[in-house]
Amino acid sequence: LAFLGICAVMVFLLRFSAGFGAIVHGDMGVTESISFSFTNITFVRALKMFLVIFVFSIVYVLVLLLFSSIFKFMGSVGSVLMMVFQVALSIITYSFMTAGLSAAFYRYVEVEYEESNEVVNHIIDTDE
Repeated sequence: LAFLGICAVMVFLLRFSAGFGAIVHGDMGVTESISFSFTNITFVRALKMFLVIFVFSIVYVLVLLLFSSIFKFMGSVGSVLMMVFQVALSIITYSFMTAGLSAAFYRYVEVEYEESNEVVNHIIDTDE
């Protein structure tokens, strides 16, 4: 019963996922981004996202278990290789998570692309 409650809370929190991109890419405030996210990501969409994340997590753990069992036979060198593998896999996973948060925003917003070379609106500060 607690597992189902935790899953329900996680599905509810996934409804906020487009809010991060709205703040960063959409120049929205906190309340605007929460409203945008709750309007566009319904409970059913959040449930589908949760199921995808749940299956990905299971596959992620199985891959880590596979490689840890392979590296276990190499002794201390295998331990170091396992740490390197875990760091590399974490970097890849977090990169996809960040891209997914941005994609959740761009999926539901109508974007007008401007043909200008201005860097004023970019996130990275180019002033020296």
